[in-house]
Amino acid sequence: MARARDGGDAVQGEFLPGLHALRGLAALWVVLFHIFYLLPLAGVVHPLIDAVFRGPLGVDLFFVMSGYIIARRYRDFIVRRLARIYPLHLLMLLCTAGFIALTIRSGDAPPELIELAPPGEFWRHLFLVQAWGRYGHSLNVPAWSISVEWLLYLLFPLLALPFVRGGRGFALLCIVLLCGLRIAFIDDHHPRGLPTPHDWMPLLRGVLSFGCGMALERLLRDGAPAWIVPLGWLAGLAVIPAAMFLPADWPAVLLFLPLTAAAALRPLPGCPERLARVAGDLSYPLYIVHGPVVVGATSLLLEHVPALHTGAGMVVLTPGLLALSLLLAWRAHRRVETPARRWIVRRFTGDAGPSLDKAPSAA
Repeated sequence: MARARDGGDAVQGEFLPGLHALRGLAALWVVLFHIFYLLPLAGVVHPLIDAVFRGPLGVDLFFVMSGYIIARRYRDFIVRRLARIYPLHLLMLLCTAGFIALTIRSGDAPPELIELAPPGEFWRHLFLVQAWGRYGHSLNVPAWSISVEWLLYLLFPLLALPFVRGGRGFALLCIVLLCGLRIAFIDDHHPRGLPTPHDWMPLLRGVLSFGCGMALERLLRDGAPAWIVPLGWLAGLAVIPAAMFLPADWPAVLLFLPLTAAAALRPLPGCPERLARVAGDLSYPLYIVHGPVVVGATSLLLEHVPALHTGAGMVVLTPGLLALSLLLAWRAHRRVETPARRWIVRRFTGDAGPSLDKAPSAA
């Protein structure tokens, strides 16, 4: 069997193009949400806009896929995961903090930028603990989920214990329980309205979705019936109308499970392997880079260019921000993420295999 490419969705020489492509789509959904969130869209009603505003659900999909992937192979995982996420996280943290400091010093900082830098926030981000028991949406906003995932990686051996001997029935029971908790405590439209402390929301989202991914891996470990794949693709198509027309988030979250199963078993229909690799490779850089680009550029441009408040201005601004985010993500992947990951893995695991040059990994 070939050597494992990395600690992501390539395990022991196995490349999962479906999950690679799906991860890229999830990252794109989050980016579009952050762009639309800062645009002056008050009073604009359209199902597609409503679907874009459900972009935070892309993070839940990330958690599900991560739980599934990590449950397949944990060897050398912590070092490889840290090598994957930390160099770009550190770079964007420094860029964001520097940008905010410069704009504050010049007296040109919009209020929303100042709110992103409360005292002590830099150090919490530096050690990836900003979302541990607190609402960590600050500095580089998308990095809150990276903080949650890092804690889940550290706790994975403990979280995985129930699945070591538990069978498929136990895994199915876990999925039902975890989905029920997700509906009861996180969905704003739950009829009982069970309260959840705001500061614990990031960890709760991560644990429940990550756990579903782990249970899903146990369900599929010994094989899966043929109908799982078409059911998963139908679920993926159903996510779009669910996000457009349903007020609650939980239907889309439930659909993520069969979608993840199908993507783990088969490539996305019509998606070439090369495109899947590119989407997967850029998913994390795009996710971590777009925050400063969208927040910084949009805040300054909307303040100093009144013409962008018009419909035509928004038509120009949205693809422009997306293109800029993609360009910077590609450069960061080639110039920072890949060489830094290669150096860290070789330094701490002794793996000098050539597969590191093209190692795909989960965002």
